[in-house]
Amino acid sequence: MDRTAPLIYVVEDNDGIRGILEEMLSDAGYRVLGCPTAHEAWYLIHAEPPDLLVVDNHLEHYAAGWGLLIQLRAHATTAALPIILISVDAEFLRLHCADLNAQRYFVIEKPFDLDDLLTTVYAALGVAPAEQGVPGIMPPAG
Repeated sequence: MDRTAPLIYVVEDNDGIRGILEEMLSDAGYRVLGCPTAHEAWYLIHAEPPDLLVVDNHLEHYAAGWGLLIQLRAHATTAALPIILISVDAEFLRLHCADLNAQRYFVIEKPFDLDDLLTTVYAALGVAPAEQGVPGIMPPAG
């Protein structure tokens, strides 16, 4: 795998969903690491910071993903990390809509289309649609 390709962590407790997301992102040219818990993700993120985090809201317990995101935004080294929050809990997303927007999270409600997720990944990494063949690389200005 190209070591210059952006690194994406997929934090999802469902092995099947995590596997699908890992495969899709790897096929798109990204380096991908999956983990099932917020606790494990916390340590991985601080050992090797990713370029993007895709995290499910409900992991090892209710809103464990949300708790992880709050911790990440509170630390200077991870405060600006691009994050995509995925959740099946539409009520939670509506309840926390203002906080999600204020914290600059990208949000995707489950179930979702894989193409929509990939489009959101491009947006979170700042990749223009015309540059999708080179994940995470923006053309030079001018």
